[in-house]
Amino acid sequence: MTVHAFIETEILYNNQKYKYYRPSQAREIHLTYCSNRGFMPSLKPHLKGLKLDYESQLERDFLMLLDHDPNCVDLQPQPVVIPYKTSTGKDAKIFPDCWAYFTNNREFLFEVKSERNYRKLIEDKNWKFRFDAIQEFCNQRGWTYQVITDLKINCVRLNNIKDLIMSAKHFSPVKLNKEYGAFYSHLERFLESPKSLQMLSKLLKPFVPLDLGEIIALLKFNIYYQNIYIDWNKPLEETEISLQQLTPLIPIYELKENEDSQSNYISVNFDKDSKTVLRTDKEKEKFKERMNLIKPLIEKYGKDGTKSVVKNHCKENEKPFYKTYKYYLLYKKEGIESLYPKWSKKHSKSHLDAKVEELLQDALYQYNHGKWSQMKPVWEKFKRKCQKRGLKAASYKTFTNRVKNLPATERRGKYKPPTQSNISKGLSGTYREGRYPGYIIQMDHTPLDIWLVDPLTHQPVGRPHLTFGIDVFSRSIWSYFLSFKNPSRETVLQTIIRGLIPKDNLFDWKVFESQKIKEGFDPNQYELPCAGFPGILQVDNGMDFRAGEVEDFCMIKNITLEYRPVRTPEYGGFVESAWNTINTAIRNAKLPGRVFPQQKTRKSISKPKFKAPPGYDPKKDASLTLEEFREWLFNYLIVKYSADVKANQNQSPNEMWIDGITGNRYQPMGGALRTMEIEDFVLYDFEAKKEVNATLSQKGFRYKNIYYSSEWLKEARKKKILLDKKKYKFKVSHWDIRYAHMKNPLNNEIETLEAYNYSNDDRI
Repeated sequence: MTVHAFIETEILYNNQKYKYYRPSQAREIHLTYCSNRGFMPSLKPHLKGLKLDYESQLERDFLMLLDHDPNCVDLQPQPVVIPYKTSTGKDAKIFPDCWAYFTNNREFLFEVKSERNYRKLIEDKNWKFRFDAIQEFCNQRGWTYQVITDLKINCVRLNNIKDLIMSAKHFSPVKLNKEYGAFYSHLERFLESPKSLQMLSKLLKPFVPLDLGEIIALLKFNIYYQNIYIDWNKPLEETEISLQQLTPLIPIYELKENEDSQSNYISVNFDKDSKTVLRTDKEKEKFKERMNLIKPLIEKYGKDGTKSVVKNHCKENEKPFYKTYKYYLLYKKEGIESLYPKWSKKHSKSHLDAKVEELLQDALYQYNHGKWSQMKPVWEKFKRKCQKRGLKAASYKTFTNRVKNLPATERRGKYKPPTQSNISKGLSGTYREGRYPGYIIQMDHTPLDIWLVDPLTHQPVGRPHLTFGIDVFSRSIWSYFLSFKNPSRETVLQTIIRGLIPKDNLFDWKVFESQKIKEGFDPNQYELPCAGFPGILQVDNGMDFRAGEVEDFCMIKNITLEYRPVRTPEYGGFVESAWNTINTAIRNAKLPGRVFPQQKTRKSISKPKFKAPPGYDPKKDASLTLEEFREWLFNYLIVKYSADVKANQNQSPNEMWIDGITGNRYQPMGGALRTMEIEDFVLYDFEAKKEVNATLSQKGFRYKNIYYSSEWLKEARKKKILLDKKKYKFKVSHWDIRYAHMKNPLNNEIETLEAYNYSNDDRI
């Protein structure tokens, strides 16, 4: 028997007390191979710190709607486990997606499904047993069970929330360092009559000491938290902002199906047990036309209308009698499904045996996602599997037709692509969610194609690892971190922290400025504006990205952390293509120690893009140190990468980022991103370093045969603030062992300790 944990909860929400029993999370979401998973922090002020886990992007979108809904008091993903018996008597479990408590004291248990999967689910022989178990559980607790599909979730309201959520997460007036009092006084003056977001932001600009991007972000913040109001059924760029709420937001459970949904399958929910779906726009229009003819008759007479009634109705409303009467008779005999186009009924199910269909789907998946092979061998393997089970296999033509019917963004080509296989997959379809600057940052690691040397011995050390973050909207460089050490939670945190502050505050920028001045160039002509708190950080499933410190940092900073499907590097298409660009630049610049790509096939390539000279050895050719290469890389990213127009873009990454914030040149009005202050950067930079314990002695702290000390440490020992022969915690970084850092126990300020060798050897 499954035991559920319910916690008695009392919350003050909108000046009203609510008392209820909330469920705790019943399971952790594990790695997935077919969808994105992740977590987002709740933006409801009274639920601050609540972690909302999801295992698909559709679930994430639903949680966005629910978290924003002012009618929702509380919510909890993965709330309960419900056991049930299958049709064969086996024990099984259901994990509903979300529980929610509303202001009318109603509690709901939601399951989030795509319409396509929901239709498959209700056709399953176990659906009745599953449904009965959930219904019985909900009846015992007084809950309401509801399946909510993409037809309801993918609505204008969701698009508006996505357009506002970045500012809601990060651009609170409390976090603004500028004077914003005038903003609210002028806002009330200009909103005496409703105005669009674009017009209102331009009217406020001359009167408020804020940039246009900051004004847009502050307006979006107030719209999200409903300090000012919009019509949520109209797109944000079309609706008008006002001080009065004309139509209150309806609860999520009352959402209607969206007629303009982008779903591949369109459901018509007139009949609970209906299994027919409309697959195309043509079928949908045909059904609507028939329905519009007889809808008034159904509403007025139901199935009791006579021929004379229909005749009079057609005469009064100038409708064709024979057509109307024909469809009304069909409706009276067979119900609403009789109005569906015939081809929809004919092709709503596969003609193949269910077991053959299952094997065929598996073969298609293996062909499209497994090790590269041609179609014929995959089909032959599928055919052999069918023969072993005594089944008649689908023909080769059926198999090829199924491959052709796959979405273009998912289908592999006829020939194996080059090294960057299926990059287009990551650049289209679901992953085109980069709505505006900073909305999604893709992040990953790679060893670069160059060997570097030790600055003292000048012997080759290895290839540096680059941890890289790129903005999906503009393809601008959000952050990077370079080191010899394998990727770890330290490198991930350092990369994230460096993405949150303006680039001109980085040490690399100071080096770049001095270099340009020496070369006779004005450093002010260069910029790298991409910086600030992102909405979604999209990463792979490496242990470094799943570290507790990384997840905690994202929760504290209101960043949604999203993991791509397992073993699908193609879904990180933006960051993968940027690596290819950087590695190509290394070879084009003919840097010493550059690595040429290895041929991965036995077939000879007639004209390879890069070919190593005869007898070339990158280790022997290497001469650059890590610091020298870092200077070259930073220079390349600013001067070349960020300033050049990319493929499929009409502007450079820098221009797209700037215009996407203010809405210039037909770009969206994203609003400014909040950036981290220098004081916070120093603190988080300290926290990101590795923590070690060491015993204090006369020589200082010893770590890996290196002693660390400073004038402050000597004074602390004299004044007995720190005691000898006692262990203390301090921080070190694997990329720079010259310094260690620890907090002063008196004032919590960060003190720097320098490394030295006690035998008077200054080398480290």
